[in-house]
Amino acid sequence: MIKYRTNGKGSLIGKTVAISGAGNVAQHAAIKVLQLGGSVTSLSDSEGSVIATQDGAIDMGFLDKVISHKAQRRQLAEFVSDDDTGIKYVPGQRPWKNVPRVKIAPPCATQNERLKEAQVLINAGCKYVTEGSNMSCTSEASALLESHRKQKQGNATRYAPGKAANSISIPPYNPYSRIITSSCLYLTSLRSFLAIPRLCKLLESSGGLLCYRLWMYGY
Repeated sequence: MIKYRTNGKGSLIGKTVAISGAGNVAQHAAIKVLQLGGSVTSLSDSEGSVIATQDGAIDMGFLDKVISHKAQRRQLAEFVSDDDTGIKYVPGQRPWKNVPRVKIAPPCATQNERLKEAQVLINAGCKYVTEGSNMSCTSEASALLESHRKQKQGNATRYAPGKAANSISIPPYNPYSRIITSSCLYLTSLRSFLAIPRLCKLLESSGGLLCYRLWMYGY
């Protein structure tokens, strides 16, 4: 998405990435961001969020600690300390309203985790919302992001739904499965354009591939 939007000139280097969650999906997303030169500004769990301060960032050392403690099913609040410079813990809140800066927001915690925060991210100048967890955004949030894209065009926040992000993990158990599921999820991608929530909900439950070029290429 970044390369397409910037005609091949852009990358993750120097980009601030706010991630929700602290499980497997969030951990690997954070690792990849750091490997590609980005800056991780948040992680979260069911009890609160770890937020990088204005001049701080979550580095690989802190992330290793998160991975180790989460393997023991411990909460973030149990091991964030004053020794972790540039990082603070915010109890009872998700990261979206608390990160001081964000260019990319991959929600990696739970389904339908963000509605009001979609507008918060737009206001904060976030350029990309890329779902790590399935359907992190509600239908209302998806419609809001699409409406913003139509209004702002090239300056809009771009949105890649979780079905697109996770499509590569779906195994082709029979020669028709990818074709069938791709068709179903292609139709659900129209939910931002058509007010047919019951049909969208039925199609979303079928799972499968999603052709997210509707968002990436601005259709």
